[in-house]
Amino acid sequence: MKITALHPARAVALILGALMTALVAGPGPARAQDSDWRIEIVPYLWGSSVSGTVATFPGLPPANIDADFGDVLENLDMGAMLSFTATRGRFGIIGDLQYVDLGATAPTPGPAFGGVKFDAKQLIATIGAEWSVAQAPNYDMRVVGALRYWDVDSDLLFLPGILPGVLVSGSDSWLDGMIGLRGRHDLGERTYLTGWALAGAGGSDFAADVMVGLGYRLSDRSTLVGGYRYLMVDRTNGSFVYDVEQDGLILGVKLALN
Repeated sequence: MKITALHPARAVALILGALMTALVAGPGPARAQDSDWRIEIVPYLWGSSVSGTVATFPGLPPANIDADFGDVLENLDMGAMLSFTATRGRFGIIGDLQYVDLGATAPTPGPAFGGVKFDAKQLIATIGAEWSVAQAPNYDMRVVGALRYWDVDSDLLFLPGILPGVLVSGSDSWLDGMIGLRGRHDLGERTYLTGWALAGAGGSDFAADVMVGLGYRLSDRSTLVGGYRYLMVDRTNGSFVYDVEQDGLILGVKLALN
């Protein structure tokens, strides 16, 4: 197994995740279990940067992508993001769905090509279950186990250099198992800390997902949630390589359906 230095965004995310965990997992009496399901959905926006290595075709150089949010937004054709939770007492079901069609431009090593344009359609679907291991009126810490499905279609357009331009495409789909923690800690009557820290593997060599945020309760049925999210995956399948990191600010509205 190759060990490399932490990407700065990954280091920040892991530190924030650890702080969130420490805040949430405090001592206290367990809260009485509810008898009814509570269902919540969260449509959200994620202003993420994208960096990493993408390859689709043997014999051609990989594309080393490093695009900030401005570059991603300029090349964003479509994006849809939604998460949900259904909880009853200590037990819960969680889900997250993302679909983005994004692009970026990157240089290529050597003079053979004049750069590369990257375009990827990325679907990420997550479903899992959770169990509260520390619960009180002002906090809730839950252990999470989930399955995450990835479906990626990527196009690499190598721009003319010494060699003529060439367009290559590749697609892959895989399933990862994820485990981790999700929690909440009230700061006041309306505000609270929230977040999760997940890691796993399976189809990928390694995957991680960390979010830490602040919630503000607008009413009994609606909450504004903002924060920071870091997501990475490292997948190699023959000539297909998708070693990508995304991180940036996230903003959503949590809506209670019952």
